[in-house]
Amino acid sequence: MIVNWIIGSTDAHAKNYSIFIGQNNSFQLTPFYDVMSFFPYVGTSKNKIYESKLKLAMAARGIHGNKYGINQIARSNWVLTGKYLGLSEKITKNIIEDVIEMTPIALDKTNNDLPKDFPTNISNPITTFVNKYLKRLKIST
Repeated sequence: MIVNWIIGSTDAHAKNYSIFIGQNNSFQLTPFYDVMSFFPYVGTSKNKIYESKLKLAMAARGIHGNKYGINQIARSNWVLTGKYLGLSEKITKNIIEDVIEMTPIALDKTNNDLPKDFPTNISNPITTFVNKYLKRLKIST
């Protein structure tokens, strides 16, 4: 959920997550699918949507209820979400730190692997917003 929030994948609902069940009751998360960033469509010009209008399909927890608005969510909401899901605060914070550590690497690799003629009106907004939300995730509240 945190990664979908960072990349602006607003359609990440429960049916887009699957678990592979292996032998001896082992399990693992399957690769993500139906993942698309909405960030290229954010702006103030015609045919764009305001950032404040973006909502996640699944909410992050908040002290005063669920948070769907992408720009209303912060690190503390992910800590509360982890607690709600039965994770310890330590495990949740470790997950958050892993996302903070790996996101810039994945973003750089993705940008470097794009074809030379890939439209910058798609890649630049994603890079800009991912960095913005990554900074927001780094801030402890």
